[in-house]
Amino acid sequence: MAMMDKSSLINIQLAVERLQNADILSPQPDITTILSHSFHIPRHRAITGDFVLSEEEWARFHETIGERATHAPLQYILGKCDFWKYEFNVTPDVLIPRPETEHLVETALNLLPSRGKKLIIDCCTGSGCVAISIALERPENRVIGCDISTSALNIAKINKNRLSADNCSFLATDMLTSFAPSSVDLITANPPYVAEEEAPALQPELGFEPRKALFSGNDGLTHIRSLLKQAPVLLKKKGYLAFEFGYNQGEAIRELVEPEISGKIHRFEIIRDLANHERIGVIQYA
Repeated sequence: MAMMDKSSLINIQLAVERLQNADILSPQPDITTILSHSFHIPRHRAITGDFVLSEEEWARFHETIGERATHAPLQYILGKCDFWKYEFNVTPDVLIPRPETEHLVETALNLLPSRGKKLIIDCCTGSGCVAISIALERPENRVIGCDISTSALNIAKINKNRLSADNCSFLATDMLTSFAPSSVDLITANPPYVAEEEAPALQPELGFEPRKALFSGNDGLTHIRSLLKQAPVLLKKKGYLAFEFGYNQGEAIRELVEPEISGKIHRFEIIRDLANHERIGVIQYA
């Protein structure tokens, strides 16, 4: 059993105070994560201070705390983020995967049979977390992640290779403009959906994320409108579109989709996340 080291408790307390003074909302969990990921301290020991670090390691620890005190997201500092069942590389070139986006993966898997060869397009793929997670869960299917950002796609390709998602590939394109009509079984998308006017009120951490991956016009719906226009052309008969939207956009999504239900839409559903927010739209086209 490791000996309790008072210097550990002192350094942890200094770090807590520094993060609190910087208005970081979760100082203790962040410190525990830094110690666990960067110094391989078991989380229970990181919490209790039951571990020993060298002076050089403590210096690196406080340097990392300094980065976090600027409100740089912890995922960018560590270069990794847990999503679904996997760990993904992330940099400021990609949006940080959120837990609520796992509902998009879950929804896609519920729409896909466990066996069979289907073509899935993941639009606005970013780090590739959705595309790769689906590909690993459905190895007989082919998944293509597309994004307008080549820098983001470079990260997605690193994640694909590291996780051996051999049935997943990536394509640089603007939304869905590079795919053949009536060729796709399922389209997933976590598009930008934050309204430009909301920018001043957002948490400072969001200022470190790629603006193009966050904002979508004055009302936050520009990309979703494009998605709703392009998807029916690409999907096969009875094909599906599953997309994420903002927690307060459910009514706006209904207003965009419901006028089309009597014509080209066979089924429309909105799925709530674990916080009971409307989060995922599912459309099956006729």
